[in-house]
Amino acid sequence: MSRPHIAINDQPVILPIDEGTSVATAIAMVCDGHMICDHVLSEIVIDGLAWRTDEDALLDSLPLDAIASLTLYSQPVNAAADLGAADISDASAVIQSRLGLSSRAFRLGQMDKALMHFIKAAELLKDSLHLIRLLLDRASASSDDPQRVRLKTFDGALSTALDAFNEAQIAEDWALVADLIEYEIGPRALSIAHILDPAPEALSH
Repeated sequence: MSRPHIAINDQPVILPIDEGTSVATAIAMVCDGHMICDHVLSEIVIDGLAWRTDEDALLDSLPLDAIASLTLYSQPVNAAADLGAADISDASAVIQSRLGLSSRAFRLGQMDKALMHFIKAAELLKDSLHLIRLLLDRASASSDDPQRVRLKTFDGALSTALDAFNEAQIAEDWALVADLIEYEIGPRALSIAHILDPAPEALSH
């Protein structure tokens, strides 16, 4: 099995990889074992070409031994916040897509696939909310700031939807689980793009 050159922030990394390991698995291993504390993954470069960090399905299906090089770059969370709120809108679309795939998989009885998509969406949602809080903290937004109020309202509504989701899971009512993802959790997740309205660009100054 050929071993590609793997590096993070231009520092070579040697991984204990097996035949059939995907690029996505290798990325997770590098991030878990070699990323600096409080950094987030900011760039993926495969064989000299940049990939989006949210292209999970493609990276899952790409075997590591099919590439020659994998280079990752990370940056401090605060630096990521400096990029502004535009990434939140992009993330919300990816989350919505993942949740749609999860809902359809639950309806088809494809439990493993449904849970995989839901977990990926939940992880991205968690990261997006963390970034929103960083942006608000950086802007010194007060507790009664409209954006803080929207965030608090969002947290409450999402918590209610997730409680119902957990109850449906315990009852093994998979049709209801799918409905909650599609009609309750999904629309709420999509609304994160508007938490920083009406002037998110002001937070990047």
